[in-house]
Amino acid sequence: MTRARNSTAAICDAVKRTEQLFGALRDVVEQLSLEQYQVAQSPLESSIGAHLRHILEFYQLFLCQQSGESINYDKRRRCREVEHCKASALGLMQLLEDRLGTIHQERPISVVNEHGYWLSTSTARELHFLSDHTTHHMAMIAVACRLANVPISKCFGVSTATLRVGT
Repeated sequence: MTRARNSTAAICDAVKRTEQLFGALRDVVEQLSLEQYQVAQSPLESSIGAHLRHILEFYQLFLCQQSGESINYDKRRRCREVEHCKASALGLMQLLEDRLGTIHQERPISVVNEHGYWLSTSTARELHFLSDHTTHHMAMIAVACRLANVPISKCFGVSTATLRVGT
């Protein structure tokens, strides 16, 4: 298998994984009351809405890079509307999912952080990072849901590697 074919398969796999993660997130968000979405559950410091906003902003930054800019995950907009309005969050999630579905080709990517360090990476690598990052925040959302007595799958927020070996 050629390197290009491996990259294309990795991109396709990561996009499919993101679609699955977004579907699980959508199912949870739709069943939450506005208060459950907006208010942090003690002892957690961030609300479910804040975690979802954070996840979606990382995808927004990645997709902006697809038009040639470098990615700086530290420079997020921190859109409070997405954090406080379920409909806005769900709409943005659908928009991002639609845009991700158009990515089929590897391209070089530059990631920079607040200290000015530049890293060269790839579309496939960043998509896999984003799905891992999403899963990490879904684990925190799962804790918030359990604290609020919101029914949630025991697999929600659990990495695929952990699911493969058993939880």
